[in-house]
Formats: sequence, C-alpha cells, structure tokens
Amino acid sequence: MGNSESARLKDEEQKLQRYIKNTIKCIETHRHGVFGIAHTVETQHALFELLSSKISGIASVNETDTKVDSDGEPIDVTCCHCTSAWQESTKRLLGSVQSSLRCQSKALQSSFINLNGCVHKILDYYRVDVGTSVDKDIDKFWIDYENSPKVDYQTACTDLENENKSLKKIIQKISVELNEVTARNEKHLEEREKSLRKTQNENEILREQKVLVEEKVAELKANVQSMKSVIETLNADKVALERQANTMKQTIPVQLYHSLKGGTLPNLLDELKKLLVTQMEVERHKIQFVLCQTEKDVNPAIPVLVFCINASRLGTDAATALHNLKVSSKVSVLIFHHKDIHALPNQSSKRVLTGPEFKALGGIFDIAFLSEKGIYPCDMNQTAAVGIESFLRTQS
Repeated sequence: MGNSESARLKDEEQKLQRYIKNTIKCIETHRHGVFGIAHTVETQHALFELLSSKISGIASVNETDTKVDSDGEPIDVTCCHCTSAWQESTKRLLGSVQSSLRCQSKALQSSFINLNGCVHKILDYYRVDVGTSVDKDIDKFWIDYENSPKVDYQTACTDLENENKSLKKIIQKISVELNEVTARNEKHLEEREKSLRKTQNENEILREQKVLVEEKVAELKANVQSMKSVIETLNADKVALERQANTMKQTIPVQLYHSLKGGTLPNLLDELKKLLVTQMEVERHKIQFVLCQTEKDVNPAIPVLVFCINASRLGTDAATALHNLKVSSKVSVLIFHHKDIHALPNQSSKRVLTGPEFKALGGIFDIAFLSEKGIYPCDMNQTAAVGIESFLRTQS
C-alpha cells in the first residue's frame, strides 16, 4: 500500500515538473511575441513620423490655390500631385502595419493558447476552479501589456518548488502516520484474532459441557420419571394404610374382664354384645371384644368392662370383682342384677359404692337380666346402655 502511494506521488511530481517546464517555455515564447509586437509598433511609429515629415514638407513647398464655391466661400485645394503621393505612402504604411500585426497576432494567439493550457493543467493539479472568457472574434485581441502586473517567473517557479518540497514533507509525514496507524490496526487485528480463537476454544468447551449437561439432564429426567412411579406406588400404599388406619380407628376395642364361673357367663356376654351393638348403631365387627380372665391379660390402655353379679352384699361383690386389678378411668364395673323388673333396686349402685377403691373408676353401671329372658328392655338397662357407650367412646 505504501509503495503504490509513493509511486503515484512520484508520477504526479514528474508530471508537475513537466507542466512547470512547459509553462516557462510558453511564457518565454509569449514574451518574445510581445517583444516582436512592440518592435513592430516602434517601427511603424518611425514610419508614421517619417510620413508626417514628408507630408509637412510637401505642404510647405507646393502652392495652394484659393477658389470660391458657388456661394462665394473660399476653398483650399491641395495640389493633386501631393495628394496622390500622400495617399500612396499611407496605403503602403497601413498595409505594412496590417500584415505585421496580423502575423504577430497569430503568433501571440498561439502563445496564449499554449500558456492557457499549461496554466490550467497546473491549476487542475492543485484542484483550483477557474473561469475563462474568450472573444468570439478570434481575429481581435486587446492586450494591455504596459498596465498588466509584471511577474517574476523564476521566483514563481522557486515558490512552486518550495511548495512541492513542503508537500513532499507533508506526504512523507502522512505516510509515516499511515504506516503507524496500519501497524496499530494490524496489531489490534492480531489481538482480535487471538481473542476470537480463544473464544472459539471456550465455545467448543462449552458445547462439550452442554452435551454432558444434556446427557445428565436426560438421566435425571429418567430418574425423575422412575421416582414418580415410586412416589405413585408409595402414595397408593399410603392411601391403603390410611384406609387401614381409618378402619382401625373405626373399630372400638373393648376388654371384658370376669372371674365368673358357671353357665350364665356365655349368655351374659352375648346379651351385652347385642346391647352395645344396638346402642352404638354399628356393625358387630366394628366392636372388638377381648376376653380377659386374669389381671395379667388386661391392657391398661384399652377400656375394660368388669363383670360383677350382685349375689349377696353389693360392696363385697364389687370388691371381689376388682380384686388384683389396677383401677383407673379406663375401668368400669357392670353390676348385673338377676331380678325381675318389679324387684330391681331403686337406688343406683354408683350411690352405694362410695369407697375410695371405687372413686377412680370410669363408671358403675346397673344391668338387669333374667336367665330365661337375658338382658331385657327396661329403664335401668337403657340407662346402662347409654352410659357404657359414652364410656367406650370417651376412653377409646
């Protein structure tokens, strides 16, 4: 890039030198043409002076006849011989002047054309806009030579050479700056290419990492799907367990503790179960009856119904039924009265059993029964059924 620019500048400099030489040559030719015209004019001036002196001599020597016109006015008549000689000399002089000026005009016109072309080439080189004005009649030229400014062409050429040198320095300076800018741009471009390669390498690493991440994501998605299946299975198991738990919650456990012996016990158990199922309005399998024959069989966390048949004294019978059994709020005593409805006691057993060993009980309930009727319908049994239901639901 720098070599081509230098070659171009060198060609333009050589071209400018040629323009300057042609201009100097045209100016020199123009100068000779102007000097020739001046010499011709001076020669013609001398001829005019000579002609004038001859005419004056002729006028003084020859006679002048005075004539009168038709009105009587005098008329000066010059000798015909003198007039003819004057006219002939004038024609020769004018012809000579015309021929000389025509030749000098053509030479000067050609000089002007060459000079104008050289000047315009130089002005075009420096990019200066100029206008021209040429007379349409190419045979007429007006030259104000004496009043035109005198130009020292040698000084002008020196100035042009100095300006050319200055322009060379400026061009050299611009070339140096251009080379520096080019070097900086090349360095910057190299850094950009290096950064681009680094970025491409990083992108390649990121693409590889992306592939690994996508594979890991696919694996995790498969694991998630598997876990969803496991979760669905666990949820199904949970629902089943909850149903089972709800079923167990709906089942009411009841412990039946007795130390009785004899044929009446199975009947009493069946009759009590029927009574509770009817009273609590549940299916029989919803009430879980557990028979306990010894105190070791009793679970203290589950409600206990202790059987006690009133055969003699109520207090002794109740104490015997609770013998070796830990009394708590989950323990209730069922006092069975083997009597008909008209023979039942008027006072409840709860009012009779007021000793300290009975105060911790969860309840004392009176139940009437007969061997042939079982637990028959009456107010006592209805009250007992309501109380036992409340006790079981509270303690379960």
